[in-house]
This record gives sequence, structure tokens and C-alpha cells, in this order.
Amino acid sequence: MFVSRNCRINAEKENIIVDYQMLNSNQKIIFKRIESHYNDVLNGHQIDPLRIIVMGTAGTGKTYLIKAIRGRLQEMVGTGSKLPIIVLAPTGVAAFNIDGVTIHSGLSILIINDSKRLNINGERLKSVILFGDFGQLPPVLDLSIYADDKWDALSNSDLAVYKQFKEAYKLEIIQRQSGNSKEQQELRGILLRLHNGEPSIED
Repeated sequence: MFVSRNCRINAEKENIIVDYQMLNSNQKIIFKRIESHYNDVLNGHQIDPLRIIVMGTAGTGKTYLIKAIRGRLQEMVGTGSKLPIIVLAPTGVAAFNIDGVTIHSGLSILIINDSKRLNINGERLKSVILFGDFGQLPPVLDLSIYADDKWDALSNSDLAVYKQFKEAYKLEIIQRQSGNSKEQQELRGILLRLHNGEPSIED
């Protein structure tokens, strides 16, 4: 799906408004950082572009945080105005889950979900927020952007871009399986051990 740089998106129609007051403490730190940055942008301050990586395993609220950021920035510029960001993902399924589109261009602030599966050419990047789970599989027939054993100049440029990211945050509060029952606690433990490649015999 192609979205023009000049498109206008009604946030309510796109169902991207979420209650950002419900963010957990991990999420709020990232949310406030991005909100503050964009407030400076709107006020015309000369500031460096964002280069942020947000890591988190499945269920830590990455998708919810993306929607909260998107909704808040739309709120800051006014509903019906040009959306100040575009939310991108490497596949159609991933894009659908975050009410985004597949990767095709860069805008003022770029949020990319599932960054672990991404190989990028950084020449078009401006302010970028990468969301992903670094425990996932690498790109198909390619290396991750942070791999240091590249084999060609273009791939090496990916590593150079990755090194420009000076801020990193980790979402550690499980939201999806957040109950306190014995079964839910056991499930969280199993999922985390599988993610880390450390399953037990009992698992």
C-alpha cells in the first residue's frame, strides 16, 4: 500500500487513538521522550533528529505504544492535518497489526516495527524510531542491520546507520500475559525461556 507524503489521515477513522494515560512506566518514558522532541519541532527549535531503538519481547506493549505515539502526535498537530509520522513495517501482516503500511519512504518521524527483520539503506532516514524484538529471526537471505560481518558496501552502510542510534530503551513489563495466576506465571516463564533459547526439560 502506498501512502503519499501529502496524505491526510483522520486519526479517529483509522482507529489509532488509544488512551496514552494507560501506558506503563516503561512505555511512558519513551512516549514522553518522543512527545517532548516533537513539541520542540513544532516550536521551530533546531534539534538533532531522533535515533531511538525500542526493544521488547512479544507482549510487552510495542504495538500499543506505537499507536499511542501516533495518536498523540496527530493530536498535537490537530485532527485532519497532515499526519506527522508514518508507521511502517517490513511485511503486510506486520503493517496491518500496527495500522501502518509497508516500508516505502521516510517522513519527518519514522517508526518501524519489527526492526529485527529489516535491512535498510540509511540515506533517506531522518528521525527514526525502531521497534523490535532482537530475539527474532534475521532478514531472509540477508544479515541484520547491526551485524558486523557484512560482505558488501551497501550492507556495510546499514551498519553505519545502525551506529547512529544513540538511545535505546527496553520494554520489560509483560502486558499480554499479565495475570498473576500460577498458570499465567508459568506461561510467561516458558515464553521467555524459549525466546532466550534456554528452554528447560519441563518446557
